[in-house]
Amino acid sequence: MADKVISKPETPLCIAQLLEEPIVVLTPHPDDNAFGCGALLTHAFANKGAHIICMGEGPHAGAFGGPCARRGEIELAVAYLGGQPGDITALRRPAGWAEQPDTFRMLARHVGTIAQAMGARRIFSTADTSENAEHRATAEVAAMAAEMFDLSLCHYQVWAEWTEAALEGASPGGTLHRLPVGDAVAAKSRALGAFRSRFGQDLPSGPSGITLPADYTARFLGADELFYEAARASRPGKVSDDRKA
Repeated sequence: MADKVISKPETPLCIAQLLEEPIVVLTPHPDDNAFGCGALLTHAFANKGAHIICMGEGPHAGAFGGPCARRGEIELAVAYLGGQPGDITALRRPAGWAEQPDTFRMLARHVGTIAQAMGARRIFSTADTSENAEHRATAEVAAMAAEMFDLSLCHYQVWAEWTEAALEGASPGGTLHRLPVGDAVAAKSRALGAFRSRFGQDLPSGPSGITLPADYTARFLGADELFYEAARASRPGKVSDDRKA
């Protein structure tokens, strides 16, 4: 009997232009990329490829005995989305890194160098309109990398509710892209389920507010993924090497 052929998901036309080359996705914590752009990553891994850069383990990483579980979880989640452990770079920034802006340019150089090495011309990050400090800091690092290495920048939605008016006010002239989860729903569901510590499974009880209800994933599987592409004309463009130092 012939082996069963598993077809890759067809890339929707609405995001085809975003995936013409490999992409780089910055995630503040191990799970944010799966929540905010799991479907996008499924299509990226099935096409030109993607690389995920994880800034840190999150403020509650040690609540269940250390960050080791979270590191294993992101590798499993990425496997469900079609990637491999080598598609992840963990920067392991310590708690409080978002309040250390003097380190952002160094982090941006790291991000841009990875993008350059893999031929990526577009990076994705959480938005600077987020209420979460580490999400905003990640957006700032991404913006620096985009400027330094002449990259296109897209923001993805995680927890905040987005409106086109608010996005336009924060970054005039940008473009909002919508991606139905569609054929990627099974892969994204498995990826979200990989973060067992986020949903309090098989773990001792920890501080309140850390875990999410098991059915919370429904909002991320039923709604479109949103990506706001910042207008490149609003950025000064690539900077000279002496400004990268």
